[in-house]
Amino acid sequence: ADYVPSEEASFKRYGNDGKHAYVTLTRERMTTREVVVVLARAFSIPAEQIGYAGLKDRHAICTQTFSLPRDLLHADFRTPNSLGAIGSRCVAEGLVLEGEPQWHQSKLRAGQLRGNRFEIVLSDTDVAPGAALAQARLISGVLKRSGWANFYGPQRFGKSGPGAVLSRSRNVLAGRVEGRRSRRP
Repeated sequence: ADYVPSEEASFKRYGNDGKHAYVTLTRERMTTREVVVVLARAFSIPAEQIGYAGLKDRHAICTQTFSLPRDLLHADFRTPNSLGAIGSRCVAEGLVLEGEPQWHQSKLRAGQLRGNRFEIVLSDTDVAPGAALAQARLISGVLKRSGWANFYGPQRFGKSGPGAVLSRSRNVLAGRVEGRRSRRP
């Protein structure tokens, strides 16, 4: 994939008496909601009880954390030492587990992140690789100084396709489009 977002957590390990199991997963060709459906089926809990901090794109390799309510898990997954079994169940469902699941006190909610990191791979450019790299570094410098517009909806690959995203991105970089700026540094 040419787009690789990963979440930067704002939460730390709680302890063995937490009320939710946090599992961090990496997935590809699945939306956040599709992962929630897989987790709900795997653990026999209602999908709306599974928490996550934000929606991620299907057309990316995403690393994202989900919370599972301990009191709704089967008894085998509720003991203080059952985190390994929770991770194994995720892997058995075809999900890629990143690290050991952890207990936390509360359900993960939308926006409960320090931020997201993005890796963007440029390919099929119209210029020589050296010139493309120089241009990418120049753009990266501008973005580091000024930030990036925090768009929702139309920027998602799934609605308008990558061509629309590229066109909008060019307009943003050229200063022709204003967007809501993220408040995060």
